Amino acid sequence: MAIYSRKQLRQRLGTDLLQDTHVGINAASLAASVSTGLIMDFALADPTFTADTKYARAWVKHNGMVLRAASFNFASGAFVSGQVAPTTTIAGGEYEIHELLDPRDKDRALDWSIDRLWVRQEVALAAVDGLFFYSVGYEFGRVYDWWVYGSPDGTGNRDKQSFIAQQPEIRMTGSGRELRLYGALTGSQQIVLDAEVRLTLGTQDTATINLPDNAYEQMVLYGAESQCWEMIAKRASAQDRRAYLTNAQRASAAYSRLSQRFAPQRDSAPRFRNPMPFSLPGARNE
Repeated sequence: MAIYSRKQLRQRLGTDLLQDTHVGINAASLAASVSTGLIMDFALADPTFTADTKYARAWVKHNGMVLRAASFNFASGAFVSGQVAPTTTIAGGEYEIHELLDPRDKDRALDWSIDRLWVRQEVALAAVDGLFFYSVGYEFGRVYDWWVYGSPDGTGNRDKQSFIAQQPEIRMTGSGRELRLYGALTGSQQIVLDAEVRLTLGTQDTATINLPDNAYEQMVLYGAESQCWEMIAKRASAQDRRAYLTNAQRASAAYSRLSQRFAPQRDSAPRFRNPMPFSLPGARNE
């Protein structure tokens, strides 16, 4: 399993796929509530571009705030905004510059892509003495198997036990799916579900998500890229919209290929609850 933060995914999306993002270190220090927001990066300073309008209207993300760049001073490497900075700009702190799309829109595109990502994994629920109902929320899909560990902390043998008398059931309730048991367990035991689980990512930049491997990261990024190009196309001129939509289709095709390849593995064919009798073509029914 690989761990990715929201900030890592957003920066990879912007730098590797959309190629509209620069990540740097701020050299300016400015108190909050100052009339003009200011970010400075000496690495971007270039006096030969004094008349250029590069970075104008770009989005600058720093210390939890997003400012719109009114102008960029190539002589000093300063991004100047007419907005009031709600928090302090920190010298030595990391910043992001986004040229095509607001970083908050990129976060929404990542959420859209991750919300459609399902993985198959084992989910452990701590048993409660005498409890027959366990909430599993809306994030569960198909459950393939379930069992109980009699000694979940046992290093040599965790004492895997199967439900024999009557299998549990997953039922939908007003608050999400619920696991219903037909036999009491003790607090020292552990319920384990082999199930399809939908992944989620918190709203903070430091929020993390566990992905099985790097291929799942690519799938998330391609899905988010497709949504980003769609959003950019809606705001673009007619002559540029076709190129942006072509990029969206390319990213969507890559996302579809990976999602089919890494769909959760199903070890058994779906079965009907009450199968209908059938006969082979040309055979005579007895």
